[in-house]
Amino acid sequence: MQIIAKKDILSELQTKGIFQDLEKTESFLETFISEIAKSIRSGYRVCLENFGCFYSPSQKNTVKNADSFAENIAKAAFIDKEIVEKAISALVLLLKGKILENYEIQIEGFASLHIENPKKLANTAKKESKKVSVSQKKRLIASIEKNFLSKAEQEDVQFDPDADFRKKIEKLKFFSLLLVVPEQDFFVKTIEYYFEKANWKVRTASSIEEGKKILENHKHHLVILDSRVQNHQMFCEEIKCRLDSDIVPLIILYPKGTDLKKATEFRVCGDEHMIEPFEVKRLFQIAEAVLRRVAQESMLFRQEVLFQFPTMESYIDKANDFCAKLLLSCGLSEEIQITFGAAFREALANAAQHGNKYRRDKMLEVLYLLDPQKIVLSVTDSGPGFDWQGFVKVGQTGDAIGKARQSYKEGRLGGLGIMLMSRCVDKIEYNDSGNVITLTKYIEPKAQ
Repeated sequence: MQIIAKKDILSELQTKGIFQDLEKTESFLETFISEIAKSIRSGYRVCLENFGCFYSPSQKNTVKNADSFAENIAKAAFIDKEIVEKAISALVLLLKGKILENYEIQIEGFASLHIENPKKLANTAKKESKKVSVSQKKRLIASIEKNFLSKAEQEDVQFDPDADFRKKIEKLKFFSLLLVVPEQDFFVKTIEYYFEKANWKVRTASSIEEGKKILENHKHHLVILDSRVQNHQMFCEEIKCRLDSDIVPLIILYPKGTDLKKATEFRVCGDEHMIEPFEVKRLFQIAEAVLRRVAQESMLFRQEVLFQFPTMESYIDKANDFCAKLLLSCGLSEEIQITFGAAFREALANAAQHGNKYRRDKMLEVLYLLDPQKIVLSVTDSGPGFDWQGFVKVGQTGDAIGKARQSYKEGRLGGLGIMLMSRCVDKIEYNDSGNVITLTKYIEPKAQ
């Protein structure tokens, strides 16, 4: 379990832009802590909305009014009350999010908060030969620091999460891992041991067919796939094409000597990759990092797919077919799927012809992003780019045909493709150099 310290909380709270400087943020947090201590000493139950209550069971525990709690902090820290209320909401949201990501919160001078793993507690009890009754539900444990209250008061202070937060904690499942590796891979035992020691549930498969069956019948938090498994790319494509399985992070393992900067075939990329040799400890660290990153990205995107391939007609055709599969579940009508697909084909053809000059040793890369409002497709070629500003302007104003004829006579790029794409999508963007084009289509009509 990773630890978030007080300085980390301050740093993240500062990025919210509520306070002008770190000094004001520190003043707010210190006053927030001291006000909770004062309220508990006075017999109040301090309840933070959408989080929970700090209280002493031995006291009468009149609920501290949220309005007066914020007002007391505002007066003590010389901060506007509205700003204090925003800061309390931001702090609660931050703490709640980190706790649900399985971090231990350690706020010096206040308390440490972490989710108790009942399985781990049961194992500890067995080792110590204790007869204990362990709940199968996870609980949020609050350990009050020594200098927060007097020793007698500390032992009496408790924290009770609110109903919604408690349900989210109880429903948290132990992380589960699906390993898809070749048969007789002895290294898999080491991976299994390391992850199981960290309370992961590990299932293994030696073929993509077996792996697909396991995924259909069991929920997994992570898939680790060895690229030496036969038809491993079919497995990647199937996972990434489906909305329900794309959110499962995928780590792909490659043999020693693999150069991922070169694409020798059509390749759907995982969320992370590792090239042998590597230490299992490093694999575990990457697995944890991927889980956190994908959890954050899933709040923004419903689907995120990256694929790469050499500049060859067969792979370009496959990329167009793969994109059409992705668009089937995006929420666009069939007609708009066809027009958006036409824009993508044009962008891909331009990248292959004008960017990579149809050189097979040059790679094309496509990033597909789907969020609740829009679909974004970015095509990257390996060429030097071009001066795109004039072509985009002409394509959007409708003067592209005359301009294209003139350009053709001069032996230059025409611009008809940009006009076609402009008619099929809501937005076209290029990077500064012109070797990355991004097409955007809104699922619902864009608000005027």
